[in-house]
Amino acid sequence: MSDPSNYSTILIANHQTNHEWSDEAKGAMIGMRMAGMSQRAVARVLKTDHKTVAAIEKRFTQTASVQNKPRIGRPQKLNRAQTRYVLPLIGKNPYIKWEKLLSEAQEPVCLSTLKHAVSFYYKRKWKAMDRLRISKVQAASRPNWMS
Repeated sequence: MSDPSNYSTILIANHQTNHEWSDEAKGAMIGMRMAGMSQRAVARVLKTDHKTVAAIEKRFTQTASVQNKPRIGRPQKLNRAQTRYVLPLIGKNPYIKWEKLLSEAQEPVCLSTLKHAVSFYYKRKWKAMDRLRISKVQAASRPNWMS
C-alpha cells in the first residue's frame, strides 16, 4: 500500500473543525480500515479523533453508505436569493411598511416569516429612527459611560 499521508493531505486540506467530512474523505477512512489500519492510525493520518472514524465506520456497516442523513425540520420558505431581494428594499426605503414589503416579496409569505428572515440581518429596529442630534459641546459634557 502506498503512503496514505500524501493522499490524506489532499482530503483534509479544506476540512474545518466541527464540519462534516466529504464523502471522499469518509470513503478513504473506510478504505484504510478495510486495508487493516486501526481506527487510531486512520485518525492520526487524517488528523481527527478516533471516535469520528468509529462513527463513520459504524454508519457504513449499518447503511452501506457514507452519505449524511438529511437535515430534520421544515425547509425554509424564503431562500437566500429571495432574502437578498428583500434586504435592499429596506435599505432603499427605511420607512417601508411591512405590508408593502410583503407585496414586494417574490414569494407569497406570511408576515412572521418575513420578519424572521429580516431579523437575521437586522437584530433590532431596522426602520429609520429620528434621533436628536447633539452638539460637540453637549457630547463632551456627557459622562464617559454614555459615549
